[in-house]
Parts: sequence; C-alpha cells; structure tokens
Amino acid sequence: MCDFLHFIRINGAAKAPGDFTLSKRLILAALIVASPGLGSEQTELIVQVSDGYSVQDINDAWGTRTLERVGDTAFHVLLAPDGVPTDSLAQEMLGDPAVDQAEPNWDVETSEAVRQMVVAVVGGRWEEFADQGMTERIGLPAARKLARGRGVRVAVLDTGVDPEHPALACRLSEDGWDMVDRDDTPWETANHRDDDDDDQVDEAYGHGTMVAGLVGLVAPDAEIVPIRVLNDDGLGRASDIVHGLLHAIELGVDVINMSFGSPYQIHSIADMLAVAWNQGIVMVAGAGNENRAQDPYFPAADPHCFMVTSVDSMDVKADFADYGPEVLVSAPGVGLRSTYPRGRWGIGSGNSFATALVSGEVAIVQGLIHEEPGDLEHRVLEAVEPIDELAGNHPYREQLGSGRIYLPWSLDGIVPPNDKPFLGPRIGCIAFKPH
Repeated sequence: MCDFLHFIRINGAAKAPGDFTLSKRLILAALIVASPGLGSEQTELIVQVSDGYSVQDINDAWGTRTLERVGDTAFHVLLAPDGVPTDSLAQEMLGDPAVDQAEPNWDVETSEAVRQMVVAVVGGRWEEFADQGMTERIGLPAARKLARGRGVRVAVLDTGVDPEHPALACRLSEDGWDMVDRDDTPWETANHRDDDDDDQVDEAYGHGTMVAGLVGLVAPDAEIVPIRVLNDDGLGRASDIVHGLLHAIELGVDVINMSFGSPYQIHSIADMLAVAWNQGIVMVAGAGNENRAQDPYFPAADPHCFMVTSVDSMDVKADFADYGPEVLVSAPGVGLRSTYPRGRWGIGSGNSFATALVSGEVAIVQGLIHEEPGDLEHRVLEAVEPIDELAGNHPYREQLGSGRIYLPWSLDGIVPPNDKPFLGPRIGCIAFKPH
C-alpha cells in the first residue's frame, strides 16, 4: 500500500493542488479498501492550510468538507469522505503543498471520569474546605499571608464551572466561554445520558467545578476564567481544545489549567501551547491516572507544560498516578475536598486536583511578580519538600518531579507590590474588594 501511494504521487514530487486530482482519487480509493486504521472511527480532521492556498483547494482535491474554522487561525475542521480512515488520510494529505498540517480530530478526556475519581458528594462547611489536612502540608496558611493571586487570571479548561456555588462567588470571570455548545455560559451541565457508551452516566459532572475550587483555594483573589471544552462524560474534541486555548490566549490570561489528556500528541494543540508560552502564559497539566511511566498524557508531556503528578497524605506516590522523568513536581491528589455543583462539596482523587493546586501556586507567584514561564518553572521546581527517599517512593526515584510543592518557598525573595487591582467584572459579585 505505502509503495503504491508513493508511486502514484510520482515519487513524492511536489505538485500544485490541481495536478494531484487523479492521484488523490486513487489514494482515496485505496484508503477506502485498506484495513481500518487507528483513526477509523474518527470522521473529522484538523487541517492547517499552507500560506498561499485556501481550504477550498484542499476540499476540491481530497473530497473533504469544511465544518468550521478555528478562530482566525489557519486551522480548519474538515469532514472526511465516507469510508476513509482519517489517520491514513491525514498522512497522505501531508504530501499536498496546500496542507501544512493534518491529523484526526482526536478525542481528549479527563482521566478522573474514566476512573470515577470523584468518590463522594458530601455536605460540609467552608471551614472544612479551607482547612483540610493537605493545606498545612503544602504551607497554604503561611502562603496566604504573603500572596493571594490578586490581579491574576487563571483559565480553567474543563467540564465547566458552577457559577452559583457560594465558594466561587466573586471569583469567576464573565469572559468565560463554552466551546462545546458555542455560547457564553460555560457552566457544568448533566444530560443524564451515557454519551460515550461506557455504562456510566455523567461521570465527569462536577469535575471542572472541583478543579476551579482548588485553584481558588490556593489563590483566593485570582480571577478564574471558565472555558468549557469537555462534556459531562469528560470527553472533548481536539478542535474544541484549540478553540479554548485560542480564547485564553486572546484574553491574555496568566495561567492555563488543563486537567485532561490524550495518548496521542496532537499537533494543532501543541502549536497553540507554543503560542501561549511565547506570550508568557504558564500552562499546567496532569500526568494521567493510569499508574504508568510510558506514554504520559498529552498535553502534560508537551515541553511547554508543567507536568504534575499526585501523592497521598504521606507524600507517597498515589496508586493511580502516572510518573516519569518528565514530571516537574508532585502535589496532593488523594481525598481532596472541593466545590461541587449546586452548592455541594465533593471529595475526589486524581492528578487533575493536584494540577489545580500547582496552577494556584503559579497564580500566587504571578500576583507578586510576573516572571517568564521558564523562570517560573525553575521557581516551582525548587519550592518543594524532597520525597524520593520516602520508603514508598523508592521505585519512583527521579520520576515524581523535584518533590512535593511547598507554597511559601515559591514566594521567597519576592517583594510584594504596593497594590494590584482586582480584574473584572466577575460573576455573582456586585462590588468586589479584598476578602
């Protein structure tokens, strides 16, 4: 098959789109009769159009159809011809000079939904949330006396956020957006259906609210920008992630929290991560919940992201937590209490929740001094309690990052500014002022 396709491309020689017509028809015919590939269940592609060409040039040549353009970028979501596996088609399209980049519109997911890591929805009070056991361990009470994330915007790309939870009042930006439903209400929703056919219903409902709550716990004066990119089963499309990242970049946020992943490197997302990094935005992502060292979740594995893994209450690697030399730091991720939709509280475990604590850490540093992502990465890396020598961590030496975060040390040597204003307007907040 591969030799045949190279032959009909005339040994890979570059041709103008119109010159490819017959060859491309032969390619499509060959792909349809070929064995299904990895992306055979996908029907959409993300294609980046090369300079000097149009998406219509690509559609005319390959029989694709445009579903949407991603903002003002060169990325377009295309529908593949019936019966053509998108992974194979994307590979062939890369030989077209009109195509700068092509890949299936892969699914992404929050691994807590897959493993049902929200273990309980409970009652409780604000005090039980604010003073839970792990807060003393990471030095949160001491850090709060030095910094609270004032003037910082943290984008939470997730399942949405409950805007009516009392603990989130005055903390949510009105600039959030729902990339799943394409509207300005990025709230948690539950449709009471098993959308992904896994015999679980709405298994990710509440995930984004819990993540936002933990960011706000560490950085109570930061502005949280909810950007919904996942549905209530914890699934989303790569193109929605690209949309969400683009929205966060255009807003000029300081931090992007990403508690989701994919086993594939997704080039369109990687391109947006590079843009965000170059604009000084810090991105924090979870390593995954499969207890594995190989193939860590993307985007956490991207060099522009801070990769976070989880430890338990004894600072030993959580039994579910992925690990490896790419991990930057560890944070508590077992039995954390946080905000849950409809004014309730949830207790959950997972790298998503550890990630939220590190995003909060970045926010409190950024509230005092705006450092470039590389400098901030070094600061977070150094502000840890070493954990490699704990007996339970011996099998994971040098694979849990530099250690478990300790917030006050990340603020060492920073002189607080005289004043930094709140941003706004914020949801549920008529007149906001320091707590």
